[in-house]
Amino acid sequence: MHVVLTSSTAPHAEILHERGQEVMLVVPGSASVGHRDFPVWRVSAWDAYGELARLALDLVDEPVASLTTTDERCLRPAAWLRSMLGLPGMSWEQSVAGTDKHIMKQKLARAQIPVARHLPVATLSQVPTAADSLGWPVVVKLRTGASMLGTTRLDSEQEFWLARSNNRFGPFAVPTGWDAAHLDLGLTHAPGGLMVEQALTVVAEWHVEVLRWRGQEVYVLPGRYTAPLLDTHIVGSVLLPTASDEAREVAALARAAADALGLTTGFAHAEVMLTADGDFVLGEIGLRPGGGRLQHLVELQHGVDPFALQADLAMDRRPLVRLRPEHDPIAWASPFAPPGLVTGVTPLADILAMPGVIGAEETLAVGDVSTGQVGTAITGGHVYATGPNAEVAMARAAAAAAAWQTQTVQAPTVPAHA
Repeated sequence: MHVVLTSSTAPHAEILHERGQEVMLVVPGSASVGHRDFPVWRVSAWDAYGELARLALDLVDEPVASLTTTDERCLRPAAWLRSMLGLPGMSWEQSVAGTDKHIMKQKLARAQIPVARHLPVATLSQVPTAADSLGWPVVVKLRTGASMLGTTRLDSEQEFWLARSNNRFGPFAVPTGWDAAHLDLGLTHAPGGLMVEQALTVVAEWHVEVLRWRGQEVYVLPGRYTAPLLDTHIVGSVLLPTASDEAREVAALARAAADALGLTTGFAHAEVMLTADGDFVLGEIGLRPGGGRLQHLVELQHGVDPFALQADLAMDRRPLVRLRPEHDPIAWASPFAPPGLVTGVTPLADILAMPGVIGAEETLAVGDVSTGQVGTAITGGHVYATGPNAEVAMARAAAAAAAWQTQTVQAPTVPAHA
């Protein structure tokens, strides 16, 4: 049996089932499970270790072949359960380094990988003192957050107090299941504490998708975001020719970061920034596949399904990958949808008719409720476009995303967590 932890969807669980494998899901009590009729164990929160201990006792006599997740919120409970059951995989120490931004950046800095200067703080009230020490402006974020939820740039102490009085630090409306990681509490009551970082002037930002098997590299795939993530309402990316200078530069940093966190088998998603001073800086690295539509973009560009490879890892199979020969680049972009009850959406046919667009996916329809932008999680839809080079493909995808409009009205049914 393969045990899969997830806050929402778990595509590799479906693939395991299709391969004839027995699958069990562990999900938050608040999550709606949109999967097959898998056995389900529900937990109230991902740090409810008493509940997880009872699950471990139930599983101790079961033939559990693997315990996996592709969800950053689940890395720690998955590692804890593996240790209780004596299963191979990511250790507890690795799971903490892959989710605690302070510990992560300490490890990266010790490996001489450039990172932004930062200070951890326990509460929001300690932010001004830390910012005075680092020097304003700063970026404040959850120490164990995900999807950049709550990440805020502050230029001065006055802006900090104004943001606090305007409730910019939370609590937040979040997608179903995210409250199990306490992300709904925002920065105001973050149980894992906060990070205060020097605010860099970022002119470009990349991501790198990494997969390793028993210490050997399966692939390293760099891509460039549509815009630096802190400065945009249109999230998207284009994968780069691996032989380009920028791809080699960011791939080298990602490899070094994966080494620093001890990755031997599994996925990593690294983010690299270029500052106005011309310096490459490692933003963060997560020990899981990249989110959003990055994995679908890998499949479109290279003909490889990363979630099928995750199923291979669960079955202790070496992932066999043959990347498709490089062709015209494909870009992805997701438009912003304001919060509220959806009253109108640009027709999908209009988006598909735009130059270079090769596909689009609707995620909201009239009558649905949008939570708005939650960090880098976008609910408005997804569009894919191609072009003769990365710049043209990205421009076409971004133009289509900008044209994809969602109209909403205030809706009292938008989730609100106190």
